[in-house]
Amino acid sequence: AAQLLQGVAAPTAWTGRALHALAGFAERQCAELTATRDNDATVSMRTQKARELAACRRELVGAQGADASRLRAVQRRLEVQAASDQRELAELRAGIGGFLRLAVWAFARCLECTDVFDLCAYPLVALIVTHSRAPELHAELEHVDSVPSHKLLPLARQLCARLSTDNDAFHAAVRRVVARMAADYPHHTLSHLFALCNADRTAPRTDRRSTLRSEGAQLEQRRSDAAAAILHSVAGVSADLKQIVGAVDELCSAYIELAVATVPEKYRSSKLEGQLIKFDARLRISRLRSALPPALPVLTAEPRADAPRDYTSVPFVTSLADGYSLAGGINLPKILRVLGSDGRRYKQLVKGKDDLRQDAVIQQLFSVINRFLAPRDAGSQSGAAAGLRMRTYQVVPLTKRCGVLQWVDNTLPFGNWFRGNETKYRPTAPSMSQLRATVHAVHAEKAATAAQKREVFDRV
Repeated sequence: AAQLLQGVAAPTAWTGRALHALAGFAERQCAELTATRDNDATVSMRTQKARELAACRRELVGAQGADASRLRAVQRRLEVQAASDQRELAELRAGIGGFLRLAVWAFARCLECTDVFDLCAYPLVALIVTHSRAPELHAELEHVDSVPSHKLLPLARQLCARLSTDNDAFHAAVRRVVARMAADYPHHTLSHLFALCNADRTAPRTDRRSTLRSEGAQLEQRRSDAAAAILHSVAGVSADLKQIVGAVDELCSAYIELAVATVPEKYRSSKLEGQLIKFDARLRISRLRSALPPALPVLTAEPRADAPRDYTSVPFVTSLADGYSLAGGINLPKILRVLGSDGRRYKQLVKGKDDLRQDAVIQQLFSVINRFLAPRDAGSQSGAAAGLRMRTYQVVPLTKRCGVLQWVDNTLPFGNWFRGNETKYRPTAPSMSQLRATVHAVHAEKAATAAQKREVFDRV
């Protein structure tokens, strides 16, 4: 099947379906063989046999007579078993390598020749990341270069997270793919790269010093250096891209500074939530507001992935409010209002001292679910046809500890809704305040045991 498909000069719809089926088969076979190779019981048995053989050889050194004969017989038996295990392991590795190469080639070719199976990007990237150290994979990575960059955009965050300055085939391929996405679709990719460059920008100084020596910190530094190199190369492609890279850099820096800026004491009262607080003239965002660059994008907008370097669907910032308001909470996140070139008013939540990377991944997961629910064709009875869809919002991490989120109007925290409706749905049950008081009371009792506290907690 692979040979037949490799010989197809002009791909058709049939070719795409055949490649998709072949890639799925190869992926399943690769997964089954990998599970067999890595089975805990099999690995443990192989290790135990190796230990027994090593122990037998040690005992044989000083053995004589009948003991030596017996140990040599045991050694021959264990060596035969070890050789058999090695042959089996070699066959498994060869099978895994063969199916891995076939799956990567077929997935990449499928994405290249048809738009029907764009979800193939997910298993393709998963295979590449999972088997990044497999020598068999390295020769096939060149096929990923032929995949249209817009089909890999939903996985830009995962690909950027694998960046490194290491010179092996896997990291070189990742750098090529990310650089191509950044040049073709800068407004979808640059924020991920700047987040890597600025990862430790808001970390406390003590945290920076303590992690500089760790292996994880060195890995992050290589990732940051790779991201910075890609940004530099993208800025050198054209004058337009240089302007876009500079504008996004300026905007990210302004948001980071605003996120960690101290709120004046007089505005910290919850009674003043929503009141406009003027920007400090020393803030970068205040200077940015007075001279907006022409290519300043609305970070929380979600532009379409049209043709490469087609920015017609990208809303740019035409004006910024002259201040911010507070949303409440422990870290006092700031609400910012932006007017886009599409005429829409965007409300953004700028958060400091909060890691938004997991939030971004959850929203990404919801977006993937929506793609599965979307109709495949006009007659599809998918979830979208039944009105099923996950509501999502944009989350843009800027560093490890700050970011900006799309504000979702007409919503309220679940706790607020529950307190306003508990008497309607739970008229005879204790109120939230009564339950909270019960928990606080048992914790305040010095004589209360851990079992008693747990009993109250479970009952509440």
